[in-house]
Amino acid sequence: MTSVRSWSRTAVAILALATAVGCSSDSGDGGPKPGGLDRVDEAPSLKPLTLAPTPLWTGAVAFPDFHPDSVGLHGDAAVLASQNRLVVADLANGRQRWAYKKNEPLRGGAGATFQDYADEPVLADPPPPPVVGRDGDWSVLGLYEHRFCPWAPDCTPEQRDKTDEFGLAALSGRDGTIRWKFPFVPTRSKREGATVTLNEQYPLRADDRTAAIGYKRDGVVRMAAVDAATGAKLWETDAVRPAAIAGDVVLAYRVVPNSDDPGPVVAFDRTTGQQRWEAQGRPLKSPTLQVVNGAVLIPIDDGPQRQHAVVVDTRTGERVADLDPDGGMLSLNCVGDRETLLACTVMRPDGDLLTSFRTDERKARVSTKAVPGYQKPEGAWRGMVFLADIHAKGDKPIAVDRSANPLGAALPGVPLAVSDQHVVFDVGGATGIAVYRRSP
Repeated sequence: MTSVRSWSRTAVAILALATAVGCSSDSGDGGPKPGGLDRVDEAPSLKPLTLAPTPLWTGAVAFPDFHPDSVGLHGDAAVLASQNRLVVADLANGRQRWAYKKNEPLRGGAGATFQDYADEPVLADPPPPPVVGRDGDWSVLGLYEHRFCPWAPDCTPEQRDKTDEFGLAALSGRDGTIRWKFPFVPTRSKREGATVTLNEQYPLRADDRTAAIGYKRDGVVRMAAVDAATGAKLWETDAVRPAAIAGDVVLAYRVVPNSDDPGPVVAFDRTTGQQRWEAQGRPLKSPTLQVVNGAVLIPIDDGPQRQHAVVVDTRTGERVADLDPDGGMLSLNCVGDRETLLACTVMRPDGDLLTSFRTDERKARVSTKAVPGYQKPEGAWRGMVFLADIHAKGDKPIAVDRSANPLGAALPGVPLAVSDQHVVFDVGGATGIAVYRRSP
């Protein structure tokens, strides 16, 4: 369950009003619709999220000094992460199994210290902490550094001769010990020549088979693909940084010289590193691409007031749909359920509409109904879209289907992670997160 958060409501509303007249087409069924997209107005068919009356535990009780940015569920464990802290806890009661804070020594790391899981803040909620493996044999991926001589007066001559090491580590889901390390800036002897400088690290993207890590080393941006089971390097390439992993390809942004803006999305074979395709258009500066089975949603910037959300086939790079073909009306709130559904809201003077793409249909649709109030997509799970007004005080998030039909009662907060048995909500304030058991 992933999401892309919006510009401010005011900025998007101004954009919508400025472009609505010139970019709308008459649908003949109650108002304009984006680019002639087919309407969808189905009867509710998805089972709503029903919850136990009270949470199993809350962040205020289990971790009063820690408010995670992202959450992942794996079996009977919850993996909680912020920029500077990683916690694995029992899902049933919140009891901590193990944890690391930034710069804390890693168990089995021989002096290596935990850093973070390297994700970009700002425009989007970070994706869940990268977990690889299945059942009881799983690991959490994180970054480490090893400074061999952090305090010179206490160092031996051998330690003084070593340069610092930076890399990616797999941490056992059971106890946090290191299973493997991949040093993308390996240590070396200073006597061998000039030291290697790590300038920057980019977001890590991973699935059960492959991890992709980006970094700038000695002024050159590189991306390496690593076997998630062993830490062995599969391949490395220059001038791109990781964006997502989708099927048999690793998606990356080309680096734009002298700019932080992303370049075109490029797909590399996940095994060989051979380039498969390059998408047309310049992506918007959005940290997370939404990926479902065989498709990726890429927000494209076609110039002032000309933004689109295009769906691209991950096997061929072909554009198969546009969730806002008029352009300029996209609110940047786009979500994916990781299986079959991609969805965005588009601005209209008479109310926001929900546009969607399902992989079984391979076409974009738009809801006849407007989404309630000022709600925006904050996540998706198995065909349902979670809406919330991030600027409101008191309005509870809700779940809807792709026709914008409300599904069940209001939710206690914004869902951060959903499984068949549990939901983790961000309820805000001092409570932080709340973990609920789902009821039949």
